Amino acid sequence: MMCVAVAFPVNFFPFRQAFFTQILKRDTFSDKENYIFTILSIGISCFIAIIFPNIKQVISILGGLIAVQMSFLLPTIIEVKLSKKRWYEWDNLKVILFFGWLIFMGFGSVVITVYESVTALDPPIMPRWK
Repeated sequence: MMCVAVAFPVNFFPFRQAFFTQILKRDTFSDKENYIFTILSIGISCFIAIIFPNIKQVISILGGLIAVQMSFLLPTIIEVKLSKKRWYEWDNLKVILFFGWLIFMGFGSVVITVYESVTALDPPIMPRWK
């Protein structure tokens, strides 16, 4: 609970700054824009919390989306782009095949988690934890 309580305020400011500089292409923003963005961000977070009250599922989805991209997808793209060889040559193809499988597994876990959430399937619980 502490992790979640600390994570939102710590990650909000870089997210807001990146939103205005990268998406809106502006370095400055007014107080009114800041308040609107903050209220919308908190509202969206609350809406997601209502839809997904089980935080384990949310962490699983975020982990599958974000961690896979940071750990496998981006390094694979960078490796292939920085290589002096074409993507279909064996040295690059080895990297693509190895990390491609891990990427597939990571995104697959997101699909399974979303399916379990939508169909209300819960993983089996050990008898002592009921």
